[in-house]
Amino acid sequence: MRRRPRLALTLLVALAGVAGVAARSHAPATVTRVDWHGDAELFGGWSGIDVSDDGATFWAVSDAGLITRGRLLRQNGQLVGIEAEAPWTIAGERTPENLFLGSDSEGISIASDGSLAISYEGMNRVWLYDDPHARATRLDQAGAFLELENNKGLEAVATAPDGALLAIPENLPEGWEDYPVFRHAGDRWDQPFALEQEGLWRSVGADFGPDGRLYLLERKFVAIGFASRIRRFDLSDPAEVKPGETIFSSPVGRHDNLEGIGIWRDPDGRLRAVMVSDDNFLPFLRSEIVEAILPD
Repeated sequence: MRRRPRLALTLLVALAGVAGVAARSHAPATVTRVDWHGDAELFGGWSGIDVSDDGATFWAVSDAGLITRGRLLRQNGQLVGIEAEAPWTIAGERTPENLFLGSDSEGISIASDGSLAISYEGMNRVWLYDDPHARATRLDQAGAFLELENNKGLEAVATAPDGALLAIPENLPEGWEDYPVFRHAGDRWDQPFALEQEGLWRSVGADFGPDGRLYLLERKFVAIGFASRIRRFDLSDPAEVKPGETIFSSPVGRHDNLEGIGIWRDPDGRLRAVMVSDDNFLPFLRSEIVEAILPD
């Protein structure tokens, strides 16, 4: 029987002066954040996160092909800490026979049955895991994945209410003006629609909310730091996807390199976004989890 990693308390700290900070621009929302520290080898590089329906637990993946799960700790409804398992290598990653694939896991999505979908930029692909300690179900690659940049490819993955998987690249393939959205339903990939792309913004994470709408996390780098925003899309009619509504944005330097997002609804009926930052294993960047209350 495979032994699971022991649950380790990685952080439990209230951050004075941070709770209740209002994000500027489009988001008159309460924002809280906590730093995330760990002693494990290759800790960091957290680029994908998804949360349970009640916002209490999460799964996260890193650029190094690692995965962890944990709890988000709150006091009076505000995020104050993180309790997470020691991360372990995703089954099938960084083994001698798979070194050519790369281990750049970027996005993660929890399905209604508890299974996980993980997107990778090393040889762009999406794999499914009934158990992240066991081998994946390897979805066939779409031919269009070969046109995506390595290390700038399938950054975001999300599970639609009907069970279909959506995958969105970070950078646009050559000749594209908007983000192509790839959908896996049944046994094949198609590309039913695209989402508007603007300026320096790049797609880095996605999730469907309990309202059935798609939430897209984007970031841009401007001179001295990162800016982030969340746009919301109504996909009820894929033949006529309306432009996204910006419901959260943060100024340059407010947060670090936010790359993953999970959406949930709290007991008071408010939508919340949980986001995680990728420190790229660099000492001048930080791993943090940010939670924002969104407009309905």
